[in-house]
Amino acid sequence: MVNFDFQQKIAILGYGVNNEKLTEWLIKHGAVSISILDRNTKIKEQRLKSKDADKNSKINYQLGDNYLNNLDQFDIIFRTPGIPYLTPEIQIAKKKGVKIYSQTKLFFDLCPAMIIGVTGTKGKGTTAALIYKILTQNTKCQMLNSKIYLAGNFGKDPFEFLDELTKNDIVILELSSFQLQDLEKSPHIAVVLPITPDHLNHHKNMQEYINAKAKIIKFQKNNDFAMLCQDDKKSVDLAKKTPGQIVWFSGDGIDYSLYPSKLIGKHNLQNISAVIAVARILKIQENIIKEGIKNFQPLPHRLEFAAEINGVKYYDDSYATDADATIAALNAFGKSKNIILICGGSDKGVNYSELGKTIVQKCSFAIANGDTADRIISAIKTADKNYSSIYRTKDLKCSFAIAKSVSKPGDIILLSPASASFDQFNNASERGDKFKKIVNELK
Repeated sequence: MVNFDFQQKIAILGYGVNNEKLTEWLIKHGAVSISILDRNTKIKEQRLKSKDADKNSKINYQLGDNYLNNLDQFDIIFRTPGIPYLTPEIQIAKKKGVKIYSQTKLFFDLCPAMIIGVTGTKGKGTTAALIYKILTQNTKCQMLNSKIYLAGNFGKDPFEFLDELTKNDIVILELSSFQLQDLEKSPHIAVVLPITPDHLNHHKNMQEYINAKAKIIKFQKNNDFAMLCQDDKKSVDLAKKTPGQIVWFSGDGIDYSLYPSKLIGKHNLQNISAVIAVARILKIQENIIKEGIKNFQPLPHRLEFAAEINGVKYYDDSYATDADATIAALNAFGKSKNIILICGGSDKGVNYSELGKTIVQKCSFAIANGDTADRIISAIKTADKNYSSIYRTKDLKCSFAIAKSVSKPGDIILLSPASASFDQFNNASERGDKFKKIVNELK
């Protein structure tokens, strides 16, 4: 494999999901010195139990509270996305000449295939998956012997298929701000969905978050494409940051009666518009675009219809981890005011003022739990001091019990937390699965 020195002293900083496959890939290619650095003291034990781990490889471990010590002993550090790029220990090591990398950055360096990157605050997964569906249906790709790969928070890890890629292939990557933060290359086609405040517990401020997102277009060449949402001022402002060719898309710019879809809400119209723009750049036939959009199933935990029981509809929107995502979910149901909202979770530092106003307008009840419950309730009371249909509970299970008790036929019970999940769950998927499990127990 070109352009990488496997003789370096390598640190895997934060083992996690993103660095697990990278570690095994480095071992496979003969890396001579690998150290895993992680706060979790059980990482070694967990790794050796993994079916994918090379049990014969010699790995060094630096685990526990002091895992960030002496980073300057390494030649290169692969930072997991969950550890902020601006962590002081990382920046000190960088100043001392240590190369700070990520799994994503190395993949961009080594990937011979065309990359389609998708970012934005919400909708990345849906948009990337829909592009993948359309391209895998495209006979032109099949005739060119192109293979299509999907990677991100779902699909495969890119280091599972890196070695089999050719220049004829296409890789679709869902890219978070964490992954983009230290990139020095941009994809051939970059999709930027609307950018709203998020991860402000991770980024220094909103501008730093936007700067991270901008990396997806910053290093493009003049034959690359930057797909930007003209409905979103922050995306419009990014236009001057790319040397690539700008292609605008909009949730208002397409006759969607021509593109029927199971996806609901204006935010999904923006996602669909972006997908159509990408497909047209790639000269995909209109009938294939329409067929892909029509047959696409919403991804789990993204406004996913869970069930209808005794006239009450249940929706799982667990991936709505910020206020704007929950506002979009509430607006997706049109003028309906019979929504019982289950919200709350761990705090990401976002502002709930607009969410409070939307809840007052759209929800018959709001039931909040978790670390953010009091802030959400305060925002509701600020919006309307007379709004009294509020409950504060200790966890998701209790919130669900109250939601069910106050519901009646024709109501919608919506899990859309406007918060991260880490106060009660390992991730948003686990939270959504718990919600659906409780729903299914009613059947």
